Amino acid sequence: MIITHAGKNSFKIQSGSLAILVNPHNDRAKADITIQTTVPADNLLSSEKNSITGGGEYEIQGITVTGYNSGHADNATLRTVYAIEFEQFHIGVLDDLPELPTDSDAVEHLTSLDILILPSPSVSVIKRLQPKIVVFSGVSDWKPVQKEIGQKAEQVDKLVIKHKDVPVTGPKLIVLA
Repeated sequence: MIITHAGKNSFKIQSGSLAILVNPHNDRAKADITIQTTVPADNLLSSEKNSITGGGEYEIQGITVTGYNSGHADNATLRTVYAIEFEQFHIGVLDDLPELPTDSDAVEHLTSLDILILPSPSVSVIKRLQPKIVVFSGVSDWKPVQKEIGQKAEQVDKLVIKHKDVPVTGPKLIVLA
């Protein structure tokens, strides 16, 4: 599996010929599945095939995605966190203002993640979910996070990982440039 930063709060998760694009910020980026963590509340239904917005359970091309609404960023925007089962990986995806859902079942489903993708680092979310690997983008405020978590962050252009390489305990911090 390869995870790359695709600009702003966008990430691409790819394995073989399948690709998931989280928060695409332009129409040129293509993937088999697109996922939006933040959408206008009046535009939840996407007309695009294999586009996921909002809470619910989805299965596309053998990939299971479960969305949990985490609340409104404001009155006009709905934020959703996602749990993705892709190959053997259990991946969590939050938006750039990470806030966990209040539903305890949702939080339980997001614990024990292999990989947590956070566009912006959040110590409280990392400590609560206890993922084995945390991936965030090349933001400048990640150094305090590594101090509080007690782990040195590794800066890479892309994360290339096999399931057997996931650490038993975490979190391992990865910053994508």
